[in-house]
Formats: sequence, C-alpha cells, structure tokens
Amino acid sequence: MLEGLEETITNYRQLREQYYGGYTFDFSERVLMRFAENLAVGNDLESALSVIDLNLEFYPNSSRSYVLRAQVLVEKGDTTRAREDYLKALSIEPDSAWIRQQLDKLDAG
Repeated sequence: MLEGLEETITNYRQLREQYYGGYTFDFSERVLMRFAENLAVGNDLESALSVIDLNLEFYPNSSRSYVLRAQVLVEKGDTTRAREDYLKALSIEPDSAWIRQQLDKLDAG
C-alpha cells in the first residue's frame, strides 16, 4: 500500500491547501487518525506510520497521534521509539493516567 500512499498524501496536502477552512472537506485530526488505525489493523504498519506522521505535521500537539504512533511502533518491535512517543504524549497531557500506564507497561517489558 505504501506505493499508493505517497500519491494519497500528496493529494491530501493539495486539497488541504485549497479547501482548509472552507467546510468542504473534514481536515480534523480524527480523519487521519482513523485512516492510520485502519492501516495498522490491516497490518500495514509502515503506511500507518506515514499517515500518523502526516497528522503530526498538521497537529504537532496531538497526544493521540503520539500514542497511536507508539502503539504501532510497539507492534513493529521498536520499543525505544515507542517510549519516546509515549513520553511526548505525556508531556502534552501530563495528567493522563492511561498514557502513564501504557508507558509503565512498556517499561515493564
């Protein structure tokens, strides 16, 4: 899927540039998050990471995006980067017991 994803991301950027704020398309962070989640469930982890990175480009303070990226990275076995993303999410949302719990689980192995 990664091959077609590049074209999809290019199209998204063009549509966002042209229509953002015009209520023609939904450019909220939840749309890309749902797309990334579907890719991850379908085990297309690289594509999911690309979509999450795109979401973080437009929503750099999205703790949900960092959490989802951490979860995908755990699936890939990259616990070092996953830990960094959980910490970033926690820095954005310091009172989140759930994010802290996920980080503790990761640290426990």
